[in-house]
Amino acid sequence: MFGSESCRTLPEAELPGGLQSSSAREFLSVIGMPYLTGQIPFFSTPALDEEGLQEFEWPEDAPEPEAEGPFYRIGSWMGGAVVLDGLSGAVLQDTESGYSSVLLASSLPQFFTLLRLYCEYRTSWLPTVAEALDARWSLREWAEEIDPATETGDHWDEVFEGDLDDLGSY
Repeated sequence: MFGSESCRTLPEAELPGGLQSSSAREFLSVIGMPYLTGQIPFFSTPALDEEGLQEFEWPEDAPEPEAEGPFYRIGSWMGGAVVLDGLSGAVLQDTESGYSSVLLASSLPQFFTLLRLYCEYRTSWLPTVAEALDARWSLREWAEEIDPATETGDHWDEVFEGDLDDLGSY
């Protein structure tokens, strides 16, 4: 699902100067961000190679992020903006979609690994209810090992409980 054709890169020279996180810079310029337009029912991304990394102004009425910014929009989660913190490389959500937690993931690589793991779960053949329940439990356990930020995010609770499995894309 996140094959080589779906990952879009930006040359290092085109990354904004405010993006200081070395792991985020490497991820975006070497690995690339997948261009997602419906593959995940609750999350979508822009075409990085066409649109670049657009700066995002944190909404005044949103809870303060535990980050200084600058912020760069990397997608939408249930209609709310998903942004990259240029300093730390953390992935945040602006709460416009109604979630109370801001932190989605500690880094871009962790965030997209979590989404890919979710996609693998959704496309797996699980012939019995017991296997499906076990797989969903394993999804949560693996996610918490990949990034402990998933333990406290209400975004991820809905993912792990299956509440977002059958939505259309946003």
